[in-house]
Amino acid sequence: MKKIAIFIFLIVLIIVGGCVKPLTIKPQILNIEGVEIKVSLLDPYEWSSLSKDILVINLEITNFRKEAIWVYPLSKSVIIDSLNRQYSPIREITYQKIEPSPKFSLEFLFSSQKPPEFSFSIEFGGEKQEREILKLIEKFNLMKFKDGRIFPGATVSGILIFYISPYRLPGRLIIPDIYLEESMRNVNFEFILER
Repeated sequence: MKKIAIFIFLIVLIIVGGCVKPLTIKPQILNIEGVEIKVSLLDPYEWSSLSKDILVINLEITNFRKEAIWVYPLSKSVIIDSLNRQYSPIREITYQKIEPSPKFSLEFLFSSQKPPEFSFSIEFGGEKQEREILKLIEKFNLMKFKDGRIFPGATVSGILIFYISPYRLPGRLIIPDIYLEESMRNVNFEFILER
């Protein structure tokens, strides 16, 4: 009976695991009029300590034109979900330290060959987690995409972070108003977010 229950549990686990598809962006590379944009999703695992609803996108823009271009993904990009809710990238992450309450722990170790041992420790909140969050904020400040001019033949890269509370897919990532300096025209790029 136990074997049958375990077998059924494993089959249900495989079915449920197979139904949860990872988030993808399509296409990952778009080239319009000599401007190439590559997008990819960064693993949200390390960012989940900051928030469960964070979407981190790595963005790389290459200018193959013979003129400079002006790009503003950090200030103008949007994600629009299937309910037409619009999300903008985070420009700054602020973290307010919460005064931790002390946590006490007492451990007893028993062994047949040694006398009993015990240890006592006091830890003030999540100091380790707080250090990790502060490192992530520094990393974001270093890696975030910088809006501005891209010279002919140059490549600029960085990350965009969106705070998206329960969003509905499919969605669209739109990077609008890439300005071609000499042609005096704007180009828009659109990517599809789906599972």
